[in-house]
Formats: sequence, C-alpha cells, structure tokens
Amino acid sequence: MTGMSESGREALKEYLSNIMDEIITGIARGSRQSYETVDSLIRNGPYLAQEARDLNLIQKLAYPDEIKELIASYEDVKMIEYKSLWAYSPTRSWPYDWEPDRTFSPVAVIYASGTILEGRSRYSPFTGELTMGDQTILDRLKTARKDPRVKAIVFRVDSPGGSILASDKIHQEISRIMNPSDKKKAKPFIVSMGTLAASGGYYISASADKIFAEPNTLTGSIGIYGGSLTFEKFLREKLRIHPDSLQFYPNSQFGNPLFSMSDAERNWQFK
Repeated sequence: MTGMSESGREALKEYLSNIMDEIITGIARGSRQSYETVDSLIRNGPYLAQEARDLNLIQKLAYPDEIKELIASYEDVKMIEYKSLWAYSPTRSWPYDWEPDRTFSPVAVIYASGTILEGRSRYSPFTGELTMGDQTILDRLKTARKDPRVKAIVFRVDSPGGSILASDKIHQEISRIMNPSDKKKAKPFIVSMGTLAASGGYYISASADKIFAEPNTLTGSIGIYGGSLTFEKFLREKLRIHPDSLQFYPNSQFGNPLFSMSDAERNWQFK
C-alpha cells in the first residue's frame, strides 16, 4: 500500500471537515458575516493585513506597543498583566495531581492527560510530553473519594489511551466512587473531554454520570491489537542461523522471539 486506505481517507476527511466547519462558524460569528462569505474568503486567501482589514477579517492594524496603549485606554482596565503563550502550555498549567488545599472547593478537578501507563505520571524521555501514570491518578481519585468535603468530581480527560491494565485499574476506582457499598457516599462523577479521549481514554470516561466533549473532540475509538516480534525468518534467510529447541508442552515456546507464532499462539491472542 502506497497511501491511505479508502476507509482511512474517508474517516480523516470527515474529521477534518468537522474541524473546518467549526472554524468557519466561529469566524462567521465573530466577524458577523455569513458562513458562505467566510468560506469564500478562506478559499481565496491568503491576504495581506490591509486586505484582511478591508474584508472585515480583522478590525485594526497596530504595532505591539500600540496594542498595549489601546488596551490601557479602556475605562474598565485597571491593570494589565502580559504573559507569553508558553504560560498557557498544558504541561505547565494543567496539574496532574489534585489534593485539598487552603482554597478548598467541594468539587475536585482531576486532570487525566497523556498516554496511560503504569506507575507515576512523568515526562516521556522520547517525546518530552507528560504521561498519565495510573498510580498518580488512582491516588488522586482515592483522596477525593475518601474526603467527606468533596461533593463531586470532574475528571478532565485528554488521552489517546495506552495500557489496558492501567486503564482498567482507573476504571475500577471510578466505579468505587460512583457505586460504593454505602450508597450515601456516592459522588457525582463528571467527565470533561479535551482534544482526545480515545481507546483507554474513552474507557476511563465511559462510566461517568455525565460526559461533556468539545465540538471537535476525537473520541469513541477503541482499538485492541496484539502481536509478537519474531526473528526466525530473518535468522534463517539472512544470517543462515537455524534456531532449534526441545519442548515438553505444546506452548512451551509461547512468546519466544526465535520462532514464528504458531496457530495456537495466534488463537490465544484473539481470545
């Protein structure tokens, strides 16, 4: 295959069309123009700044220092604090852990962002992104469940999924929150989905009392696959090395990378 499959192309086209529709609708609302007008403007772009102003895509041309003066001129503005875009980066402003503090709120907000892995939440050495450690999330969920001051929990999910075992443990803890042995201790559990809540990300969200998603959240996809890396063909055909073994039971070689998967192994993985 040298390109996308037809089904893959169709699915991606549908997803991108939804995003484009949301963008056009937002621009049309903000510029007070029709959807069709904005769609036409985008098709004929890009534009120089002067042209964009004439087409009502922007309202004013100004240099950075002039923008500061313009904002300061408004009557209701008493103080201006400027921050770089980096200050709003998810890895800086979205904490993984929740725990009671002095500014306590009866609603616990717990962030579940990144690929789901076993252990503690941490930075991935490969991508530099934060991962969602099941132990970190479980600790926060248990703290919120046991704290009598917490009356409800909001679970902010932004994850492509990950470990099946880690996802299942988080799912189980959420079930304990919603269905405790003492029904009076049950707490409303609300999921707020971010950009992505797929596979394990959807699994840990599915049992919530309410699920809220962004207009362009990608969710609902659950893909389960398995495999085994084997070197038998490479060793035999390229290096002319012929692995051999003695085994006492039919599945003694299960998972051995020196031998190709048997039909029994394949059938077991499909169980």
